[in-house]
Amino acid sequence: MSAVNSVDDRDLPCPGAMTATIAADYARCVRGELPRYSEWVELVS
Repeated sequence: MSAVNSVDDRDLPCPGAMTATIAADYARCVRGELPRYSEWVELVS
């Protein structure tokens, strides 16, 4: 994942709050930790 760190030559905080939230949810999702998305993940042992 890559964050947007500038728009029209204006720097933005990086990572911003939304990017950090999405990255955290993604990390939990791919590890099968979010029941809401459990059907998206196939656990491999």
